[in-house]
Amino acid sequence: MTSGALSRRAVVRCAGSALAASALSRYAWAQTPAPFFDLPVWDLASQAPHVQQRLSLDNLRGRWVYLDFWASWCGPCRQSFPWMNEFSQRMAPHHLAVVAIGLDTRAEPMARFLAQHKPRFVVLWDAQQTTPAPYQVQAMPSSYLIAPQGRIAWTHRGFAPSDAAGIEASVRQKMGLA
Repeated sequence: MTSGALSRRAVVRCAGSALAASALSRYAWAQTPAPFFDLPVWDLASQAPHVQQRLSLDNLRGRWVYLDFWASWCGPCRQSFPWMNEFSQRMAPHHLAVVAIGLDTRAEPMARFLAQHKPRFVVLWDAQQTTPAPYQVQAMPSSYLIAPQGRIAWTHRGFAPSDAAGIEASVRQKMGLA
């Protein structure tokens, strides 16, 4: 695996330890500044990246952000997208921005995945896979709750439908809503 690259083999190897890593990461990431990103927005209508429209972490400053890293080949990601659609709707009144960063290197698989799952939240495309290393992404999907001040407040690695209630409860607690 090259520096900054995220291979399926590396993710599968790490997925077995995702639960333990998630518990440890809550403490390791506490109050760490979220690494900067500036990526093209995926245009859900045309099913292609919108080269002129970009979103950076600075654009989200002052809001809570649920940042999710995913790829079209990731089985748990297929399960997380329907939940993230519902979650983004429930959390919209609380000004939580749900942002998903796709890590596919080719547009076609990403377009097929998004056409099937029809996200109702912002999707960014990181074809060069520059963001996983600074965020220390080791499992797919990996999610980060970023506080309005730009600091990582909470992380979660992996996804199963049985995780959904716990993830939402943790996010609400960190946001002061529980």
